[in-house]
Amino acid sequence: IVVSNDEVNAVIKTIEDQVISSQAKITPDFSQAPSITYSYLHLQSIMFNLLTNSIKYRSPGRKPEVKITTSIKNGFTCLSVSDKGIGIDLEKHGDKIFKAFQTFQSGSKEKGLGLYLIKLQTELLNGKIEVKSKLGKGTTFNIYMNDNPSLS
Repeated sequence: IVVSNDEVNAVIKTIEDQVISSQAKITPDFSQAPSITYSYLHLQSIMFNLLTNSIKYRSPGRKPEVKITTSIKNGFTCLSVSDKGIGIDLEKHGDKIFKAFQTFQSGSKEKGLGLYLIKLQTELLNGKIEVKSKLGKGTTFNIYMNDNPSLS
């Protein structure tokens, strides 16, 4: 598929109430890699989960800011979703971050399935995912998509 603001807008439409109530600013930039050969449904699910997490785990006192970009890295198309949220303590939680039923916020009502599903969907199509995060600064998820058309 050709990645455009339409794909992002379709996801934003499904979470419109969260975007409006949090006053989230979502900025897409697909100029470095405007085309991805990938499952449309998986791509929508990945963006949905990452955007809702960026809004849910926003930093108190700051409006959520999310950047969505694409690039080419090491033969993969990389979808990056970066926020300026509360961040994740990767030293403490790094080994559990993509496991099912894991949440890292005390008192959270979440099920802990979003990141697990993203990892599963990415790996099913021979891709990979990585996370970079700093507490109080934000988080970036890089999803490396294998552009082999026979896999999508």
